[in-house]
Amino acid sequence: LPFYVKTFITVPETVCIDKNNFKKFYCNLDYSKILKTLDSTFNEIIKVKSILIAIIIIVIFSLLSTDSSTIIPFFLFVGILMGIILGNDKRIALINSFIASLIGSLISFAISTVIVYYTESPLYAIAVIQSAKFLLIFYVVITVIGAAIGYYIRDEIKNKG
Repeated sequence: LPFYVKTFITVPETVCIDKNNFKKFYCNLDYSKILKTLDSTFNEIIKVKSILIAIIIIVIFSLLSTDSSTIIPFFLFVGILMGIILGNDKRIALINSFIASLIGSLISFAISTVIVYYTESPLYAIAVIQSAKFLLIFYVVITVIGAAIGYYIRDEIKNKG
């Protein structure tokens, strides 16, 4: 399981003792309870509406910007927006902004690669794909930093009010 799910899962434990080896092991686990717990924690962590809004904003801004240096503030803005929207828990805000920026970046890179392929040349499209590896990681990091900033902005506003 991913690291962010393990902390939320509570497993009903039934400990049995092997008399031959004197070792403890789990027996008679109710897997339906484990799956229900896993499903409910997944729904608590992943906020689909916020992720969809962020993906749409990322794709629109990345297609409207012509230079890669102008898109960095857009990703920071989306991260801050996600941090403010999901500011109740920092972990949830960071995970959702990570997912949204990763999916949004992949979609925008795919669209821009197709556009470059048909307008410029296939060789230029290959160069775009090669630079996309670095930029994808960079944009995701910028968005997660923005989400942390947005979380602390919401925290300050909540504490002052």
